[in-house]
Amino acid sequence: MALERAAMVEQFDEAKLQRPDILAFMGSIKVAKDDRFDAMGNAFRYATRVVVTSARGYRPVQEALYRPGSPEVPLTARQLAGKFEQLVAEASSRLQTTVQTLETLPAMEPLIAVLRR
Repeated sequence: MALERAAMVEQFDEAKLQRPDILAFMGSIKVAKDDRFDAMGNAFRYATRVVVTSARGYRPVQEALYRPGSPEVPLTARQLAGKFEQLVAEASSRLQTTVQTLETLPAMEPLIAVLRR
């Protein structure tokens, strides 16, 4: 999310773990559990606090108690449409690639797997 300004399916691709910029960035991240969030109960299980420390020592803090798209923080119609379009485009691309190779497939399982997704 910090590097690509998105957290969709493509950002979680295994190939991303080979990119030097992502690997370097991952090395600069420290994750810590905050017992205060746990004490707030299950309703806040997605609560996060992000602290960024710049080279000059500047430390902005951003806290979110609910994830975007939750009932407490609903997506706008534009955000929802954008997410839908991204997901449909990705599924469409996978389906097209599979259909184009139908004649070479030994069985229909790959097509069925794409359709199930």
